[in-house]
Amino acid sequence: MYLVLPFLIPPVLSILNRKLGYLSITLASLYLLIFSLYEYPYELSTLFITISSIVWILTSIFSTKYDDYGNWLSPLYSVTILGITIILESSNYIEFLAGWEIMTIPAYVAIGLIRKEYRPPYTFMAFGELSTALLLASFIIASVNTNTTSFTQLTSPLPLILATIGFMIKMGILPFMVSEWLPIAHGTAPSNLSSVLSATMTLMGIYGILKMSDLTQNIPIAFSLLVSIIGAFSVFFGSLYAYVNENTKGILAFSTIENNGAMLVSIGLFMFAKQLGITSIENIAFYTIIIYSFAHSIAKGGLFMSTGVQEAQAISFSKKV
Repeated sequence: MYLVLPFLIPPVLSILNRKLGYLSITLASLYLLIFSLYEYPYELSTLFITISSIVWILTSIFSTKYDDYGNWLSPLYSVTILGITIILESSNYIEFLAGWEIMTIPAYVAIGLIRKEYRPPYTFMAFGELSTALLLASFIIASVNTNTTSFTQLTSPLPLILATIGFMIKMGILPFMVSEWLPIAHGTAPSNLSSVLSATMTLMGIYGILKMSDLTQNIPIAFSLLVSIIGAFSVFFGSLYAYVNENTKGILAFSTIENNGAMLVSIGLFMFAKQLGITSIENIAFYTIIIYSFAHSIAKGGLFMSTGVQEAQAISFSKKV
């Protein structure tokens, strides 16, 4: 967890000077990226650290020019990234759950501050806490079965099943997509935070499912197929909802759900092949998930930043008129 330490500095610096806070996140992300690749090149977490760090570096540099929201956005942005870092560096269920909450709460506050409306932040928090409750139940069962809170091999598939549902909630996957909570939340947040939420927060759902799948020895085949089916329907309805949405950020948020659904299809295939011992298909499915995660995160992060530039130009134009 020593790689988390540099991320404790940006929230403090952000309070003093928001640009200094963003620059410190850039440096902390670069540090995390280099040392993770150097010390743990073959770890699952390092793959997701690589993806997340690149997004944070790009988004933080963008934020130095974009952030015109006063003194509150930069600290909340910094703490959200701190939470994600704790998740990726966690070695036990307690650290993972702590990171999950630290990641969620600042985003809730930021969404509430920008609009000052009840629905977007409370909707985000309600689904976020439902996700946390399912993860807590999963982790308690796993800890009781193994007599430890550390990540270790699981003989029962129940923790995986409960955790997967919790992670899918955070990803906005069908049927939770019907409430449109993720597009409401991501569409309401400032563009730099939307970039982090869409490109890296939902990515923690993918990471979490893969992590629990790797720990679980016996994965029911029916559950693997169900995960792929849910993912396939999420691809279809995510793209359909995006097609009829009139808000730019809403379209991008539904596109995030669509992409998460596609990755979920591959995760189901990964579980299926792992259970049957088909190593070739398991490897293909795994690397498909990683490549898709990288492509989605970089593209979606950039698109949300582009909407921020367009918003700023529109505001500037309206002031001149």
